[in-house]
Amino acid sequence: MTGDLLVAVSEACANSILHTNTPQVRVTWRSSADCVELEILDEGIFKRRVRMPEIEGSGGHGISLMMALVDELSIREGTPASPGTVVRLVKCRTE
Repeated sequence: MTGDLLVAVSEACANSILHTNTPQVRVTWRSSADCVELEILDEGIFKRRVRMPEIEGSGGHGISLMMALVDELSIREGTPASPGTVVRLVKCRTE
C-alpha cells in the first residue's frame, strides 16, 4: 500500500509542477483505520496537454498510472478564474 501511494503522490506532484507552473505544491493527508486520503494542492492553472505518441518520452500516462495505483482519484483543475489544482487520492487497506 505504501509503495503505491508513494508513486501516485510523486506523479501528482510532478504533474503539478509540469502542468500548472505553480510556485508551490502542498501535500496533506488523513488516515483512518481503513483508508489513507491525500490531497496535492497547487496555486496554478491546469494546462491540459495532448500526448504525442510518435515522440518517445512525451509522457501522458500519469493519470492512468495514478488510477491504477489508488482506489479513488479526483482532480479539480485550476482555471484562470479559479486558480489552484487539487488532486485527491484515496487508498484503502485490502486485508
